[in-house]
Amino acid sequence: SVIEAQTLTLAVDGSSLEASGLAPTVTDAMSVIEAQTLTLAVDGSSLEASGGGTTQLTPGGPGDDDTADTTSKKMPALFEEDQQVVVFFDALQYDGDAGQTTYSGQAHLWQGDTSFEGDTLAIDDRTGNLTASGNVRTRIQLRRLNETTQRSEVSPTRVEADTFVYDNVARHAVYATKVLLRSGHGDLKADTIEIFLETDDQTLNRLEATGNVTLGLAGRWATGEHLVYYEAEGRYEMEGAPVEIIEEVEPVETAT
Repeated sequence: SVIEAQTLTLAVDGSSLEASGLAPTVTDAMSVIEAQTLTLAVDGSSLEASGGGTTQLTPGGPGDDDTADTTSKKMPALFEEDQQVVVFFDALQYDGDAGQTTYSGQAHLWQGDTSFEGDTLAIDDRTGNLTASGNVRTRIQLRRLNETTQRSEVSPTRVEADTFVYDNVARHAVYATKVLLRSGHGDLKADTIEIFLETDDQTLNRLEATGNVTLGLAGRWATGEHLVYYEAEGRYEMEGAPVEIIEEVEPVETAT
């Protein structure tokens, strides 16, 4: 690591290090961290940052592939490998033993048009898993079938929820508690919404929604308790007690 600061305080036995002053910086092969105050264990096993700061992450850094050593750092495959990821945070805590970095206090992580916001964000650098909690707002770029052109294209998908969990290996995202999903393909509300991706980590395989489900599609609304949408077939399966469908109809003008 490379550490830059106006003031550095190092324990004589090397067990701890503190940095303060204007924007102290910690740099390694995959990230650059700047904050008002940084506390770093000399052996690199832990790091804390407070007072607000930023992190620049490099997805294509060492170990960011399926064949790398399992102790190397990984990033969620939701991000492109050729662009930096930037994180704003009020506080940061890195636990080297757990392999997890936690950003808190209106944390905001983004790369281009892909972004994640929440009171807390956490990245597991051993698996590439990503979690968020509290006022979660995400924007992800899913490849969807354009029914008009019959071509696959990027569809920005915005989701609001209380919690978000992305399993990097399973390519599976779960949003929970008062979830609202918006995209050019329609709006979906439910207690829980799950997104399943294909092996390219970008193309939608299917959507599943459970609990108080409401689906809005071009002037039609359907409600039920469970919904599965299969992207390849463009097929919706709704279950409920009962399922209700409401269609908006233009009023018919009558002759006077």
